[in-house]
Amino acid sequence: MRTLWIVLVVAAIAVGGSWYYKHTHPDPVPVRVVTVDRGRVEATVSNTRAGTVKACRRAKLSPVIGGQVISVPYAEGSHVHRGDVLLRLDPTDIEAEIGHIRTQIISARDQARAACLRAEYMSRTLARKRGLHPEAIAQDALDKLQTETRIAHAECEATRSAVTVAEAALTVARKRLDHTKITAPFDGILAKVNVRAGEYITPTPPTTLSAPLIDLIAPGCYRVSVPIDEVDAGRIGVGMAAVVMFDAWRGEKYAARVTRVGDYVVDRQKQSRTVDVELELEDTNVTRKLLAGYSADATIVVEAHSGAMRIPTEALMDETHVLIFDPGEKRLRRRAITRGIGNWSFTEIKTGLEPGDKVAVSFGEKGVEAGALATIVESNATRESTP
Repeated sequence: MRTLWIVLVVAAIAVGGSWYYKHTHPDPVPVRVVTVDRGRVEATVSNTRAGTVKACRRAKLSPVIGGQVISVPYAEGSHVHRGDVLLRLDPTDIEAEIGHIRTQIISARDQARAACLRAEYMSRTLARKRGLHPEAIAQDALDKLQTETRIAHAECEATRSAVTVAEAALTVARKRLDHTKITAPFDGILAKVNVRAGEYITPTPPTTLSAPLIDLIAPGCYRVSVPIDEVDAGRIGVGMAAVVMFDAWRGEKYAARVTRVGDYVVDRQKQSRTVDVELELEDTNVTRKLLAGYSADATIVVEAHSGAMRIPTEALMDETHVLIFDPGEKRLRRRAITRGIGNWSFTEIKTGLEPGDKVAVSFGEKGVEAGALATIVESNATRESTP
């Protein structure tokens, strides 16, 4: 019996000792860390919604007058040259009007000639009367002749003005005749043709949105337009480097430069105000294979520091602290830091760390906290950021 008690006491002591040891010497927490190093850190801005590939030259064409379409020579997808007629309206009525105005001009010129000849005759008659002796002609008769002469000259000027008015009307009619056809303003491809021969069209009021009859695109020259939140737009300037990605070629990135920052804020949706920023790809071979309408995303580098002390952004506990691994005590320590610029990949560290320090990144895992005994299970060197 005594032996049993001794065994129980020894077992209790062993269990208690084991419990005490585990609580005073816990198992190290496995933790993943990254090594602080120096490299390039960028501050970037990205678009809030998908951007769009736009043609450098694109014309959406519709006639400025109404009429019946008599000819649409080219189909969608056709290559056309500058000056080619893309659409023609029936010009019969306007041609008839031009013929009528020409007749009016001839008549007006004849009337002007007759009126001016009469004015010249009246001027000669008045000169002869004035040359007579004052007693040979009454003063009132002379006054009447002078008035009639002035009236004749006024009629001459009026008929000449009528000729000018008729000629102006002819110019207007000829302009309207020019408007019965749409010509290509540049070499391009017909992206859309929304009209057929025989249809009757009417001009659309400026306040009414409607699809253009012809959409002409110049191939080979495209730019990328992306909407940037108004909060970030002020940090962007022409010439800044950027990286552009297209849904059509997932995973591929293309170098670009900012060529234009919008001069006004676009309010497309409630509480969503953006500024359109345009970029040009540096590789012209890529530009040639683009299509207008492709969706695109862009990351614009607004500031960059080379040789900066940095850590992956995921290693930040909060805005001012990180969790470092103390190799002497094998424990995790909370460390205050001062941040510089950064993006989703890397953050610049101005103070608080030194190159070679190991910073924990396995936040959220059980036991990963300040003061915990730790062992490194994975140590990753920082990656180079994308320029």
